[in-house]
Amino acid sequence: MKILLGKIAFYGIIIFILLEVYVRVFQIHSDTPLRYIDTYGVEKRIPNQLGTYVTGNRRQHAMDYS
Repeated sequence: MKILLGKIAFYGIIIFILLEVYVRVFQIHSDTPLRYIDTYGVEKRIPNQLGTYVTGNRRQHAMDYS
């Protein structure tokens, strides 16, 4: 039983490390402009931001914004 739990823990850690490397290498996250809600409840974007708006897997749709 100890060997089974040890293998589960070992492979769990290995899978976690591999997924973490995959996320950091391919940067799987959406890069959207930062927003805030003003006093009237309207959602606005913070001014003077530069970047790329990315959707889809592996930058299928990428647009620059400013």
